Amino acid sequence: MRKHASTIFCWALIAVLGLLLIVPIVKVCISGLRLEGHWSLFFLANAFTREVYRRGLLMSLGLAATVTLCCLVLGTLLAFLTTKFDFRGKGVLGALLFAPIILPPFVGAIGIKKILAMDGGFVNQLLMALHLVDPA
Repeated sequence: MRKHASTIFCWALIAVLGLLLIVPIVKVCISGLRLEGHWSLFFLANAFTREVYRRGLLMSLGLAATVTLCCLVLGTLLAFLTTKFDFRGKGVLGALLFAPIILPPFVGAIGIKKILAMDGGFVNQLLMALHLVDPA
């Protein structure tokens, strides 16, 4: 019975992730192939025929490859060092390696707080400029 429940949970999780991740990507790809309600390759052809788009695509691919290679080398080196050797500061280094995983939610929260701030946040300034709220 326990194995059956875990299988159901696994398939439910795959379905939810499919709904939240794959469906939006497919919708964006389909909308990129439609122009004024008809199927068209206009946007796809534009991405490869215009120099500015082609250069941007190549720069993005180069940047992605460079970052991936640097992370691979650095991550492999740090994994090797932390598993093979004992050294002073190993615990601190291990904690710092989790910073990229832990920090994004905090950075997002700080950004939302700044945007919605009562004393000069973008949303409130916009509402005041449109005379929808009083600057009290």
